[in-house]
Amino acid sequence: MAANTNNKEEPVSRFWTKINLMAEITGLFRNSMPDRAAYKKALESIQRVVPFEASALYLNNPEAEQVVEIAAFGGPIDISSIAEQTGEKDYMHWLVSRRKPTLIACGFEEDRTIKESENSMLVIPLIIEERLIGMVIFYDGVENSFRDKDVKLLTIISDQIASFIERSRAHGELEEKNRILEETQKKLREVQRELIDAEKLKAVRELAASINHEINNPLSVITGNVEYLLYINKGLEKSVSERLNIIYSEATRIAEINRRLLEIQDLVTQTYMDDDKMSMLDLEKSSMGE
Repeated sequence: MAANTNNKEEPVSRFWTKINLMAEITGLFRNSMPDRAAYKKALESIQRVVPFEASALYLNNPEAEQVVEIAAFGGPIDISSIAEQTGEKDYMHWLVSRRKPTLIACGFEEDRTIKESENSMLVIPLIIEERLIGMVIFYDGVENSFRDKDVKLLTIISDQIASFIERSRAHGELEEKNRILEETQKKLREVQRELIDAEKLKAVRELAASINHEINNPLSVITGNVEYLLYINKGLEKSVSERLNIIYSEATRIAEINRRLLEIQDLVTQTYMDDDKMSMLDLEKSSMGE
């Protein structure tokens, strides 16, 4: 028994051509974030299955209340003609309200409905969760160029593109949030480090003040007695007077070190006695705030 054939059915070869087209477009964006070149490549691939003269992808910019061309293939398309040919000044709002592919004709009937026989431009809004994120325009200029099967295929592909755009936008927003988070964490670590350093510096200064107070009292006794001995004993042996002068000089040096402890502005350390595991305060640099 012969198989029942229907001339209206699409040839198997063309069916698989369309399937391969959708797979090819999906492959363009599977392993990387979409860019202008990828979108243009997608439009170029579509033309191999659905003939048209030109196509363009536009993304909606809500803040500027306009659409921006992202990619184009073929000749230029004047999107201002949409408003002229439909009689809708706010054609973007009009497209959203229709929420379906729209065939734009070159003329109108008396009741201003579109002449279906004069279709030359197909506008497919890209809508994600009630939001218009852009639109894809296909232009051919030939009457009845876009058949019903073509419109359905282009709508499916445009939905794919809309998903890729949304994924790219979400990825960009996520990267921006991660960048802000990393910067915030970095600033937090810096603030924590500054707080820790400030607490350390405060503790060192308090310790320095205590040391200064405890050392200055006996130090004053030492230097005062050395000065007294040198004053009342003019005829001391040279070796004795030299030793007293050394004691006075070193005591004065201790007093100077003691004074610089109070002037510490920062904590600068250095290796202690070539021991990498132990460090000591560099008093000179610390008191200079380096």
